[in-house]
Order: sequence, then C-alpha cells, then structure tokens
Amino acid sequence: MSKKFLTPVGLPSGNTLPSVGSAGDLFFKADENKVYVHTGSAWIVQQGPTGATGPTGATGATGATGATGATGPTGADALWNFVGDYSSSTVYTVGDVATYEGQTWYRNIDIGSTGPYPGQPTGGTVYWTLLSAKGATGPTGATGSTGATGATGPGVPTGGTTGQILAKIDGDNYNTQWITNTGGGASSVAELTDVLLTDLADNQILLYNSSNSQWENVDTDVLTGANYDVLDGGSADSMYLVTVNGGNANG
Repeated sequence: MSKKFLTPVGLPSGNTLPSVGSAGDLFFKADENKVYVHTGSAWIVQQGPTGATGPTGATGATGATGATGATGPTGADALWNFVGDYSSSTVYTVGDVATYEGQTWYRNIDIGSTGPYPGQPTGGTVYWTLLSAKGATGPTGATGSTGATGATGPGVPTGGTTGQILAKIDGDNYNTQWITNTGGGASSVAELTDVLLTDLADNQILLYNSSNSQWENVDTDVLTGANYDVLDGGSADSMYLVTVNGGNANG
C-alpha cells in the first residue's frame, strides 16, 4: 500500500518547481508527492536514509513459453566412414575407420598413399588413432557335457566259415563279404612241399627258391644275394616269403 506525503502547513507546493530559490528553501511537488530542497543552484529531491532491505517476495508464476526459434543452418558432414578390415593395398583418407588385428582405428591424416598399417611402430600411430583396443583373452570355458553315443559302425559282417577271409566286393566303402582264400599260402609247415628246413623256429622267414624248387629257412642276409629277387613276377630266381609261428606257416 502506497503512502502519500502530507503537505505541512505553510510549505510552498505545486506541480511545477519554482524557477528561483535560495539554499535551504523547501517545496512540495504535489504531482510527485515529493519534497524538494534548493541547494543554492538547483532543486533536488529531499530523501531520507536508505531503509533496511525488505523480505524476499514470493516467487511469481511461470511465464508463458516463448515462440520456437528459427532452425539453424545444416552442419558439416561428420568425417566418419567405416571401411571394414584394413588392407595394405588400399589408399585411405581422413575419416576412414578400419579394423586391424581385433582393434578399430581412425585415419587422421590424408597422404595420398597407403602409408603405414594401424599401430605400426614407425608412423602407425601418427596416421591412425586407436578407437577401440582389442580385449584380453577370456578364461577357458567349462568342459561341455558328454555327447550322445554315435550310431554303430558297419564292423565285420556276420557269417563266414573257418579259413575264409573278408574281401571288398567293389569300390564302395564297407561293401565286403566272406570268401574262400584261393591265393596260395599254407596254414602249416606240413602243407609245404619241396621243403629244405634246418633248425626251424618261431618267426623264421622261409624263402622259396625257384632255382632249386625248394623252401629254405635261410638267414635274412640271403635277401641281398644274387640268387634271389623277392616277388619279381616268377623269374628263375623269384621267392615267396612265409613266416613261421608255432609250427604254422603264413604266406
């Protein structure tokens, strides 16, 4: 609530300050409700000492939202171009991003040639800035569970009789059958004919000498002799090897 200054009795007043006055003269300016004092050269407002600061007033209500500002100009394109794995034959420019040995690098210098590879001891960190380093190797994972048992393989076919052997029928895998062995050989020494044996022992090698038509249990040094040519197709000095095991001969 505003306060009005009450004009003292006898104090000159009006809406216009007098054109002249003497030092110390007072005048009440009614339209301003203020008392002026003359300094001897001009009228000035007569004021008392500054009062104490009043308490802070309550916060006013939020003002209305202002209008949306104009759209700013479009910014320059960012220098960021992911090119995948690094290649020593590619010429890179500023802004290219490449991966090399598990790390990501940013090309920061354009030299017009391939330059050093990322991380190269000489210049590799001048032309390239490391963006993302390779992580450390993680711990070994837990052992997985045991897998299911696989299907049973073809194995040896059933059937056959004593003395028969297993032979392939054709070129297909596991396509076999039992057959009677008709390729020669003997199951015991007694079945050999024209035998010349001395000091027969287990694991003895018997050589068939076609030059004298006899089986011989000779020292293995004979294999290097001039009279023998092992499995040479049946010439005059050909041989057939038989190993002896417990009195049985295996051709």
